[in-house]
Amino acid sequence: MLHTGGELLGQAETLLYIGFGWGDGQMQQLAASFSYAHARGSLANLKELSLSFNQIGDDGMKAFSTAVAS
Repeated sequence: MLHTGGELLGQAETLLYIGFGWGDGQMQQLAASFSYAHARGSLANLKELSLSFNQIGDDGMKAFSTAVAS
């Protein structure tokens, strides 16, 4: 069976983005991806998201928090 990225994201319970060196720009991209996925009913199974050991600043977290709050 072929799965698209959206189908797999929709099934994910845990996403680990640890130590990727992400900053605000990458968090803004992740925020946009999460908004897109959420609007289409994905992410319903997500229970854990880890962003440890990245360089995420206030701007990146503001973008992400806005995306997940909607």
